[in-house]
Amino acid sequence: MKFVALILLSGSAYAAGDGHAAGPSTLISSAVNLGLLLGFLVWKLKGPLSETFKKKSSETKGMIEKAATKAKEAQAMMESQRKKMESAESEISKLEAEATTIVEKFEQDYKVDVEKRVNKLKEDAGQKIEAEKKELLDNLNSQLLDQVIANTKMKLKADTSLGTDATKRILEGLN
Repeated sequence: MKFVALILLSGSAYAAGDGHAAGPSTLISSAVNLGLLLGFLVWKLKGPLSETFKKKSSETKGMIEKAATKAKEAQAMMESQRKKMESAESEISKLEAEATTIVEKFEQDYKVDVEKRVNKLKEDAGQKIEAEKKELLDNLNSQLLDQVIANTKMKLKADTSLGTDATKRILEGLN
């Protein structure tokens, strides 16, 4: 607009050619032609350009909405993963505590079991020793009795008067 006003107001515009002076009035027809051309182009291209810009606007809006949706999904997934990681740490702590408890209980049970076995073995060993002791004493008594009987038989055979005297006493004890 300023350019058109500058051309109209300048008094010394010359046209090329035969040398007469051309004034601003010769440019008016060109300006009108240019204005008509621009008006026609604006009138003709206004609808398609408007549609193109609306289409690009809706596409951009759709892409922004999709991006927002994807961002929300990503945020939800990140939050889910963060919660899983937090729960994983607590789960690890819980499992460690359970494992410690199980190991301690196993140690206590094992200790009690070992003590029971040791006591049972001691008891069995004591019973076995008592049985062997009794058996040895019985054998010893049996051998001692056999020895006494053998010695008595020898004395009785060596001295016949003792044999008859012992027979009398036994018979008297029976009556």
